[in-house]
Amino acid sequence: MADLIVLGAGAAGLSAAHFARKAGLKVEIFEASAHPGGRMQTTREKGFTVEHGPLGWLDGEEALEEICADLHLNIIRSKVADTHRYIQHAGKLFPLPQGPAAFATSKLLNWKEKLRFLSEPMADLPADGAKETVRDFANRRFGNGFEKKIVRPLIAGLFAAKSKEISMPAMFPGIIAAEAKHGSLTKSYRRWAMEAAVPICTVAGGLGTLAHALAATHGDLCHVDSPVDTALFEEGWWYIFHQGTQLARARKLLVALPPSAMAMVLRDYLGELRKSVDELAAPNLVSVSMAFSKSNVQDACAGFGYMADRKHRSPLLSVQFMHAIFPDSAPNDQVLLRCMLGGTPAPDFGKNSDSECLERTLQEIEPALGIKGIPTASWVTKHAGGVPVYRPGHHSLVRKLSDKLAHYENLSFAGDAFFGIGLNAAFAHGKKWGATLPSPA
Repeated sequence: MADLIVLGAGAAGLSAAHFARKAGLKVEIFEASAHPGGRMQTTREKGFTVEHGPLGWLDGEEALEEICADLHLNIIRSKVADTHRYIQHAGKLFPLPQGPAAFATSKLLNWKEKLRFLSEPMADLPADGAKETVRDFANRRFGNGFEKKIVRPLIAGLFAAKSKEISMPAMFPGIIAAEAKHGSLTKSYRRWAMEAAVPICTVAGGLGTLAHALAATHGDLCHVDSPVDTALFEEGWWYIFHQGTQLARARKLLVALPPSAMAMVLRDYLGELRKSVDELAAPNLVSVSMAFSKSNVQDACAGFGYMADRKHRSPLLSVQFMHAIFPDSAPNDQVLLRCMLGGTPAPDFGKNSDSECLERTLQEIEPALGIKGIPTASWVTKHAGGVPVYRPGHHSLVRKLSDKLAHYENLSFAGDAFFGIGLNAAFAHGKKWGATLPSPA
């Protein structure tokens, strides 16, 4: 019998389970899909290492460094940083400016937009910052042209979302704090750019290797193909069930499931918040990876990749140059491109067949990169639920949810729908949560 049951073997669940195990608890994990890792899925074939979900994590995360040391996995750092991107505008690729001076000379902005950007120190503070969206914030501080040409494609490319829907304080609390403290953000921009210009990290074999290594430490207590639809608390014990059959019981329960699955499992405990949790479910995301002979690609495809132009409402969100980021991910004579499509800007794109997704992706990237011919290899992956969208009121909802579930003994929840997007946030939260666990009696 386990001390802790973890529902969900994604990044948040595996991280929490790892640190709980290090704290001395016996942990049992239940994962509905056939493989651990959630969106951390990797294919290795034909000399390629293809990531279908996250590419990696930002260097310097202590929780991931500790986990890799525990698992004897060597960390591989990217050759280029996430900041070395391009922005697509009017069919052309422009370097993403890395400071105020670069914005002032960038061909992305016209002279009126540049003057508006340089007037940022005189921008007003918000009337109600708690309700401000990213679009509202960018328009207020930098102007409409900056928001449309730079912020809009960045938000779509990084978070598969629309800038008008994302809560600024929930998604970027550091920027809000800087605004409140200094008034101007322009002076801080270069420092942020330097701090963000850190490598992306992975391990040999990709993130799938990390996920399987984490799951393997739990042996037979990590169950895949094991969905759970009900949790029940009775006389100090948490019981979990699937279609009326009891699967396990433990004193502690951590729910690290996608929002819709969490809403189902905890339906008897969420009360009026069940609908709000269910609505946190993210639109589907499609990953299309393609390899081409270098002789068939006109663009050098150096750097990290590019954010797609939002003007024409393309389903394409971003393109990563995987062969440049991690050179070992492709043979030397091949260009490996990872394209993300769908999300909030195009929520129905995943309904297309794999061949239709591939064909449309080719149509989108061929003009931008000067591609000739067909891919030498391709991979299409559809994610049921992509990057969570933190809408205005997100912090308030998480507080209400925490307060609601605090009434039930030894019940916790985790996941990127609540506590930060990206692997850094997921693994850091798992370590922080694990540090709160008392050692078993």
